[in-house]
Amino acid sequence: GTNSTASSKVGWAPVFVPVHFVVPTPVVSKVVNETIDVPARGVTQRPYRCEDIKKIYLCRRAKQLLDLTCLGWGGSYCVPADKPKCSDYTKEKLCNKAIWYGKPCGWTPFGCAR
Repeated sequence: GTNSTASSKVGWAPVFVPVHFVVPTPVVSKVVNETIDVPARGVTQRPYRCEDIKKIYLCRRAKQLLDLTCLGWGGSYCVPADKPKCSDYTKEKLCNKAIWYGKPCGWTPFGCAR
């Protein structure tokens, strides 16, 4: 049957809308080409020393995020400010810029040394 009261009030016959038009569909956001660090499985511990930091992003923000005073990135881990060594630098470019107790470090075939 036709609902005569609905059509007389609006002036149109009732319209049946398929359900898939009525149900809101989830909006899929555009994927951004960037990586995020996912914590390791199991218990993740907060780094208590600069040497424990293995991500350059976290090393650069160690003071504000972890309240650790570090010199900066050494190539493999964050270099501590209290007892830095030339061997903390594992990349040639970083080693050649490093200074150990006032003396410059230098890159050798065996790694960074004084």
